[in-house]
Amino acid sequence: MIKGKVLKDTDDMTKVGLTEGMTIMMMGTAEDKGLKEPSSAIKFFEDMTPEEKARALNQTLAITVPPGLTNLGNTCYMASTIQVLKRVNELKVALASLNSQQV
Repeated sequence: MIKGKVLKDTDDMTKVGLTEGMTIMMMGTAEDKGLKEPSSAIKFFEDMTPEEKARALNQTLAITVPPGLTNLGNTCYMASTIQVLKRVNELKVALASLNSQQV
């Protein structure tokens, strides 16, 4: 879009009147991709049943741990750090081996 005029792929860009520093807005999608509806309806975690939550988190039990930690006042930074560390697989393995060595 240039100065309120919608351009098409076939328009001659030399006749548009582009000048240095001019602002243009480009919109569109990747070629041959187009916008599509999702193949299945999106279901948010808070709208899932316990069984669906367990399946989404690859857990075998229908009792799931919530995806976040409760903020107890000023603990948000600690909670976010713990959540990040929970996803580090190397740390999980190291802690599991350390625990088995102590037993």
